Amino acid sequence: MSTANYNALAGSLLTRGQIVPAGTSVGAGATVTADVNVNATDELVVEADMNGAVSGDLIPTVVPYESDNVTLMPNVSLTAMASTGPTFGGGKIGYFGRFDVTAFERVQIQLKNNNAGAQTMNRASWRVAGT
Repeated sequence: MSTANYNALAGSLLTRGQIVPAGTSVGAGATVTADVNVNATDELVVEADMNGAVSGDLIPTVVPYESDNVTLMPNVSLTAMASTGPTFGGGKIGYFGRFDVTAFERVQIQLKNNNAGAQTMNRASWRVAGT
C-alpha cells in the first residue's frame, strides 16, 4: 500500500490510500493487494481502472481478516452494497464498489488481472467513511 500524498496525525488511522501506484504493470494472473484497517468505520470504497480487453479481466475482491487480524478468513469475500463494474470500455476496465465493514477491524483488498497478458493498473485506490 502506498502512503504517499496523505495527511495524517501520528497515531491516526489512514482514511484513504492507493492499492498500487498509477501505471503499475500487473502480470498475467497476478493479484495486487492492500491491507486496510477499517476499525471504527462503516464503509470501504474501492475504485480501480485497469487496461484490458473484457470486463472479466479485472477481478476485485475484499476479504476480511479473522479476529486475530493476521489470518484471512478462508473462502469468504464481502459482497458490495453498491457497485459499478467491472465494466469494459475504450480498452479499459473500471470498477467502483462500496462495502459494509462495520463488523471487521481489518480487510484485504485484492485486484486480480485475469488477462492472459500483463496489464497496466491506471488507478487503484480505497477510502473509508463513517464512525
